Amino acid sequence: MVEEILREMKENNVDPDSLTVNTVLKIYAAESKVEAMEMFMRLWGREDVIKIERGTMVAMGKAYVQAGSTKNAVEMYGDVEGSQREVYRLWDECKKQSELDDDAEPRAVISSMLKLDDDIRY
Repeated sequence: MVEEILREMKENNVDPDSLTVNTVLKIYAAESKVEAMEMFMRLWGREDVIKIERGTMVAMGKAYVQAGSTKNAVEMYGDVEGSQREVYRLWDECKKQSELDDDAEPRAVISSMLKLDDDIRY
């Protein structure tokens, strides 16, 4: 359904507004369509034009968690004011793994904490 509406908008040269972008991203997140969510975000999620709402970022973060992409979830939550608890919860889950795949997760946590202007705990 979403794809059909977006196709019609494109055929009629109608760009999605903030409400449309946020709604589409929430729908993709709820359906755990991470690839579609990312592609749509690349096309229409430009900060200079569209404001991504807090609730949308939280929904996207949850979709990343469900898809097993902790790094992307942490990065997404790092853009949401007041989400320090969720970033730390995800970080604690990363630390529970026997070994981190690479240093991407720690870097994402540090980046998110800096965005949130929070002290980093180890």
